[in-house]
Parts: sequence; structure tokens; C-alpha cells
Amino acid sequence: MRQIMYKSFLSIALFVLLGFYPASAQDGNSANVNLSVVDIGLSEYQAVFLADFDFLQVGASQELFKVILTKGTGAIKDAVIRFDFKLDGSSIAFAQTKPFSISEAPGTWTFTNRDLSQGYSLDGETKIEIAESGVSDIADNIKNEIFASNQLPVGSYTLVSRISFNDVAGTPGESVDTQIFTITNPTMLNLVSPGVELNSGFVYDIYTDQPLFQWNGNSGDYEVLVFKKESEFNSVEDILNSKEIWRSPRQQTLSVQYPTASAYPLEYGQTYVWMVKSFVKTSSGENEINSELWEFTLKDPSKAAQTEEDVAKQELESLLRQLLGENADGVIQQLSDLSLKTIRVNGSSITVKELYRYMEKYRNEKHKISDLIVR
Repeated sequence: MRQIMYKSFLSIALFVLLGFYPASAQDGNSANVNLSVVDIGLSEYQAVFLADFDFLQVGASQELFKVILTKGTGAIKDAVIRFDFKLDGSSIAFAQTKPFSISEAPGTWTFTNRDLSQGYSLDGETKIEIAESGVSDIADNIKNEIFASNQLPVGSYTLVSRISFNDVAGTPGESVDTQIFTITNPTMLNLVSPGVELNSGFVYDIYTDQPLFQWNGNSGDYEVLVFKKESEFNSVEDILNSKEIWRSPRQQTLSVQYPTASAYPLEYGQTYVWMVKSFVKTSSGENEINSELWEFTLKDPSKAAQTEEDVAKQELESLLRQLLGENADGVIQQLSDLSLKTIRVNGSSITVKELYRYMEKYRNEKHKISDLIVR
């Protein structure tokens, strides 16, 4: 098995679902040696960086797990502890100690992954030190995915911890502990409503100064930021370098309404840009994920040239974008002459207000569209 030194993946991240739990443990050897691993940090983080497993770089590790090594009466020699990180049964990364010996007296020793990175002394003389760590010779598709995204793929991972040794008579023995954890990679962050992508060429008008911002995501806390667009072609960089007019409190829900108090009042005729920040708790601090930037223009409903039918048409276009995704623009262009004077759903005529109720029913939900006819 070809080994690549650990330097090549110091920035690769393990995104971990809360729930690091033991799967199995074995203990059967001539010197009554038992090795077990206990989570002391992994379950606290949504992301754990493999740099924390770079045991060859002293001080690099965060405290993620502790090892409990117990030995009964009887000396052991040529003991080696090895950690293997496996994805669906295939080894991804490993760390292995130098051989060490333990005297005859029984004992129990507890040390963390951070202790191992610095070298752990058992009795003042015997020291457990890491000899090597690296990435296994994994399949090219997995390797490319890792290095392209700096993240390990989603999947079920196994941490196998094993101590192998010989007793004084030369009889080999070992003890194995297995832990299972799931990597979820919480990176999804998609805006839903209101607006269209910044500088997309499309116009999105709203008629309320308290818009409800909605998005989809799969990570922890969120913040909504709203900016005022000062010119027609403000770039993403211009917007991000400007001062937001409102920033929502952190929350875990997927929608928030622009407030009536303690916020810059939105003005009719102005265009605004909004985005969402998602925060991921990692073992190396907090990571931020930024959504796209969307824009909308606030119109005065009392002075708007649009009729109720026109507003409903725009809302219908918004719903089509949510339901059809990238395929929506072509459909919407074909609906440029669409009239909502007559609206039929399942063969029955409905009003514009009833159409709104249908759109709210389907908004932010997953549905399979088997037939869509617009005349």
C-alpha cells in the first residue's frame, strides 16, 4: 500500500454528524491487554480537520478522542498502536506509533490524540510516539474529490484503533476498538425568495417593506444580510465590501422577516441585495459559508403600474423558478404573453387569491410535476 505523507492533506476537512459511538470492541490476548477509544471532542464539532490528526506535527492536534490502555500482569514488548480511518471499508488515512514495551506491573493509562502528537510517557521511561501518518492509496475518484473540495466525501466512516504486541514468551496478541461516525458535509445553502441572482438581467419587484427571506440549508446557525444597491451594476465584490443596512440575529430556522423596528426602513423605488451566511462549528474554529447574492426592487403598490394580475404573474414565475430550478428561465421566457384572466387547476377555475394559496402550499416543498399546461 503506497503511502503519501500527511503534509498533502493538512487542509482536508472531516464533516461529522453529531453521534460518534462505539460499534464493537475486542479483547483477547495472552497478556490481558485492552485498548479502547472514547470520544471527547468529535461530537462537539460539525467539522473536524485532518490537520488535527497530523500527529507528527507537535501541537497541531485538537483534543478529539482519548485512548484508554489497560494491561494486566505480564510484560509486553514490540507494542504498536495504529489508527485507521476507513470509508465504506476502504482505508483513507492512518497513524502508527513506534514500537514500545511495558513492564510487568499491571496498569491503566489514559491519553488523548493531542498527547500522542507530543509523545506520551507511560512511566517516565517508556514513551509512546508516532512513527508515521499518511493517506492510504485510495481510489482516484475519491482522491480527486478530496483534493478538489478539501473535504472528505459524504459517507459512513470507521475509526479502527488497534494495539498489537508480543508477550515475554513471544506470543503475539492484539486488542481492537472500532468507532463509527458519519460525515455529512453541511455545505448546502440555496436562496428561495425573494429576488433573482444579482445582475442576472431579470427584474424582481416586491410590494412590501417587510419581505420574508427564505432559504434552504443543511448546517447550523444562519444570518441574513441586506444591502442597498447603489448603482445598476454593483458587483459581488462591491456589495460585500459595503456596509449592510441590516443583519439578522443568528438563528437556526430557514426564514426571517425584515423587521419594522431597529432596522433601516426599505424605500420604494430602491433595489436591495440580500444573502445568507451559514456558520459551521469546526475543531479549528468557526467556518462561514456564503450564499449567492440576490436582488429585488421595492415598489409602491399604490403607484405601481402593475395590476393584481401582473403581481400574481410575477409570483407564479418565482414559484416556477423554485420548482424547475435552472430549467425555469426557458419556460418563463415562453410565458411572456401569459394572461391570468382565466386560471384553472385540476379542471376548475380559481381566482388570483386562490392561486396565491396554491403557491404558498407548494413553496419550499418537494413535489413531482407530472403535467404542466399553460395557455
